Amino acid sequence: MSEELINRFSMVHPLIKAAPLKGEYRVPGDKSISHRALILPAACQRRVRITGFNTGHDVMATRNALAAVGVVFKDEGDALLLSPPAIFQCAPQTVIDMGNSGTSARLLLGLFASLPNLTLTMTGDASLIKRPMRRVVEPLRAMGASIELMNDKTLPAVCNALSVNNSLVKTNQLHGIMYAMPVASAQLKSALLIAGLRALTPITIIEPLPSRDHTENMLRLLGVDLVSEGQYITINPLSAEFANNQDDMSIHVPGDPSAAAFWCVAALCCTGSSITIKGINGNSYRTEFVKVLQQMGGQIIVECVGQSVGEPLWNLTVHASPLMAVRTAAHQSPALMDEFPILAVAAALADGETIFEGLSELRVKESDRLHKIEELLRLFGCAVEAGDDYLRIIGKTIVTSGDPIHYDPALDHRMAMSALILARAVNRAIVIENVDCIATSFPTFLVDFNSSVMNK
Repeated sequence: MSEELINRFSMVHPLIKAAPLKGEYRVPGDKSISHRALILPAACQRRVRITGFNTGHDVMATRNALAAVGVVFKDEGDALLLSPPAIFQCAPQTVIDMGNSGTSARLLLGLFASLPNLTLTMTGDASLIKRPMRRVVEPLRAMGASIELMNDKTLPAVCNALSVNNSLVKTNQLHGIMYAMPVASAQLKSALLIAGLRALTPITIIEPLPSRDHTENMLRLLGVDLVSEGQYITINPLSAEFANNQDDMSIHVPGDPSAAAFWCVAALCCTGSSITIKGINGNSYRTEFVKVLQQMGGQIIVECVGQSVGEPLWNLTVHASPLMAVRTAAHQSPALMDEFPILAVAAALADGETIFEGLSELRVKESDRLHKIEELLRLFGCAVEAGDDYLRIIGKTIVTSGDPIHYDPALDHRMAMSALILARAVNRAIVIENVDCIATSFPTFLVDFNSSVMNK
């Protein structure tokens, strides 16, 4: 079936063949790094040339939002040139649509809250406007930001121009705070660090557990004064001379490890498969899934082949392997949140009982992912139990024959891709609603899936 028909009818039907996967793969640019490669140089008013960035809908939402406040982008072949404005500005009553991207919304709340003379409204699609934003807005308000949320919980968010006036003081800057984060969240941490760039005084963040450190790595690369000591991260505001003393720079975005996870599981679970996924981000907060799959018996060989934007570059060679059950602890969860859907697929195909713990954050992702994982596995006949913050999966209980399965991923790209990989692994026909939601993170996935694994 053609990609055009898949998108038109929101389905994949009826035959999926389990031919071995062979050869070399390259996945799209790391989505997390791509967002930051746009936002952080703009916030630091640094001109950059970006290559390898993710062109999915989520990252384009960030690009469009920055363009709305004066950032200039120029496409130059495979590169994107970013030029920040001397003064950020937008038209009165500007409404910026973040699409489905929680990263865009939360990180840009930090930037927009710190900019003087801007009043704008941030909104998103039907999924994003249900996702919690208060955990980001509360500490920004404590720094002096003026942000209004719908019902004080969700988007739309109105970011009002900073203005505090009396007879002696006129300021349009935030002030630093010391903030103990209630949950481990790279998005919350990043929003506060971005806001701190323009604060009057330093901001210190205390993490309950380590989370992705892409923002810290890139800010250091940009020359920002940032110190990490254990759970404490302190950022000092940009000096007035900072932008004037910086040369233009280049950023190459490595491949997305979360995207690679789908092909890793596909190759592990298809007899005779042997693939190499090249040039992915090997950051330890992003590759915990590799350790988990190796613990399950997966033959995955890691080769470190260099560095990019302060992140290690990896090649992964994956050979088909029989898998066995595993148990992950709650402290591992922050590094696995994006991979739990596809790890659940691996667990369903493994021998034994798998338990994933510490999953409460899955309830507030693009969908209620914990519920959608349980629903997906049950549709395939798998014995599964989802609690408030855990998932219990009995492997090898899937029914491999029957009518086509109908699944609604609730506009969640990772759930849609996981459903396709599972259907492929057990050779079941599947119909997926709104399958084009995959383009939010992995624009080439359906083309790759069709050319590699679907009957023509």
